[in-house]
Amino acid sequence: MAYDHHDSKPSSPVGDLLNSEFHQEARNYQRQSLIRQHSDGNPQSVSLHSTTVGERKQYLSSSRSVNSSTSSRASRPSALDNPMFAPPPPPPSNADVMEALKLSRNKKITATLPSYDKITHSGYMQARISLKSLMIKKWRPIFWITYGNSEILMFRSKIDFQEWATNPYLSTIEREDIVKLRVDFKIKNHPSSGVRCYRAFALQGKNYGKSGLMHTFKLEQWMHYGPVILGAFASSSQNEIAAFHTLCKEIIRRQKCGLRHYLSSSKGDDEIDNHSQRSSHSTKSAPNTKTPGFF
Repeated sequence: MAYDHHDSKPSSPVGDLLNSEFHQEARNYQRQSLIRQHSDGNPQSVSLHSTTVGERKQYLSSSRSVNSSTSSRASRPSALDNPMFAPPPPPPSNADVMEALKLSRNKKITATLPSYDKITHSGYMQARISLKSLMIKKWRPIFWITYGNSEILMFRSKIDFQEWATNPYLSTIEREDIVKLRVDFKIKNHPSSGVRCYRAFALQGKNYGKSGLMHTFKLEQWMHYGPVILGAFASSSQNEIAAFHTLCKEIIRRQKCGLRHYLSSSKGDDEIDNHSQRSSHSTKSAPNTKTPGFF
């Protein structure tokens, strides 16, 4: 039978319950007293206080403590800085280079090759990035890469990407024609383009009958006349499409070119209201698509 430390009488279950409730109230009162004491004084002089209750140490944070959501955002690692996240394709082998040279052996070298060091991420997915594909709602496979810290490039296949990256005989126009969609999220690089911001919609699941469940999202570009859908993207693999979606969101956040950044920097409530109303009437075309009708 258990004995109380403060009395020689044996303890009962009811006595143990009352004793535990008493100590619990005492601890609560002690915490509230410490909080009031430090709040009445200078809150900047104390960052963290601790009290020992039994064998547990309880910490009482002052008003100077950092907001947990703010600190988590500041310390959150970015997928853009992780080379293992949707890793880039390996550098071309000598066989790939020789094959590209063989295809264009009758031409002269007219341009420098893209830098492989700037290719940071890559992957596969389905896409609708032309006016025709958006209208008929036809998915086409594509291969995509991130180039530098602000660009995303899309190709019909990895073979097209390899030709773009390794063929030294392509002219600037021919090399650019291989890219089916190029998105530069650094708006400051193109001040005369009329682009205000970008918006990546949330991932959604949709059943496409024979194709089964597809995970999709749309990328929107806000122009001075309203929003334009650059493309719709999908994959039956959630990890595959989520990687591309995450990178789009991270680039928009890093370049500060999102809808939130644009609305916060807009002057006047009328302009914000006008653009908000246009967002529900997005046009389904991409005016800068390189080869309309292919996809």
